[in-house]
Amino acid sequence: TAILVLAQYLHHAVAAAADVKPDVFMSMPYLTGCINESLRLYPAVTALGKTNTQDQVFGDHLVPKESTVLAFNYSMHRHPDFWPRPTEWLPERWLPVNLKSLGPHNPDAFNPFSAGPRSCIGRYFAVLEMQVIIAVLLRQVSLHSIPGKENPKLCNFFTLNTQFNLFVKPSTVPV
Repeated sequence: TAILVLAQYLHHAVAAAADVKPDVFMSMPYLTGCINESLRLYPAVTALGKTNTQDQVFGDHLVPKESTVLAFNYSMHRHPDFWPRPTEWLPERWLPVNLKSLGPHNPDAFNPFSAGPRSCIGRYFAVLEMQVIIAVLLRQVSLHSIPGKENPKLCNFFTLNTQFNLFVKPSTVPV
C-alpha cells in the first residue's frame, strides 16, 4: 500500500515531465521519507566501527584508548528509546509536521551513512540517485509483493541482505 501511495504521489509531483531535474526532488518530502524509512529499518551497513583515540567512560564501563567500538545501526534504528513505533514502516514520520511525534528522540539515532567527519562523502549523491531511480521506475512500473514471499529472511554479512531473493511482481502503469 505504501508503494501505491508513493506511486500516486510521484505521478502528481513529477507529472508527465520528460526529464526530471534534481531540484524537483527538493519538493518531494514523502519520497525522501520513504527512502529514510527504508534506510532506517534496512540499513545497507548494519554496524559501524570506530577506534577510540582516548579512554572513554560509558556508564560504569571504561573503554580504553585504541579499542574498537561498534555501533549497530540495525538495532539502534529499531530501538524504542529512540523511535516511536520502532518496528513500523512509517515514511510519514519524516514529514516536517510529524517529526516531533514520530521522528527520532535523539538526532544521532539515525545514521545510515555514519556520522561526523568520517561520514560517507557520497551520501547526498546516494539519496539523489535513489530518488531519481524510484521516481522514474514507479512512473512506469507498479510493484506488487508475491503471496508467501512478503517477509524475506534477512542475513547480515557486514551489509544487510536477504537469505534468498526479494520477490516482487512488476506490471506496467497505465498512461
